[in-house]
Amino acid sequence: MSVTPNKDPAIRSYFFGKAYTDLWATIAESWQRNLDSAKEFFGKASGNDGLLETFLAGMWIAAGISTLIFGTAFFAAASTPPSASAPNSRTSKRCNP
Repeated sequence: MSVTPNKDPAIRSYFFGKAYTDLWATIAESWQRNLDSAKEFFGKASGNDGLLETFLAGMWIAAGISTLIFGTAFFAAASTPPSASAPNSRTSKRCNP
């Protein structure tokens, strides 16, 4: 029984293939959920009957904008790998006495 090694095993690996597909699908789903949530908030901001209704409409608009900005920023921060230059216990050059 002869086993022929792959010429380029990285091409078939998860990291270089399916991982990017999964990542983009996750990003698209997250962005769509943020948009759907923001649309719900914007839809609730339809009051023009007085000072309280105007204030509440402003709060719903602020909630929609916050969902778009902070939802996207949080997802970007959570999906970004840690920096390679961040110090850790293995790469630190400091000597502990």
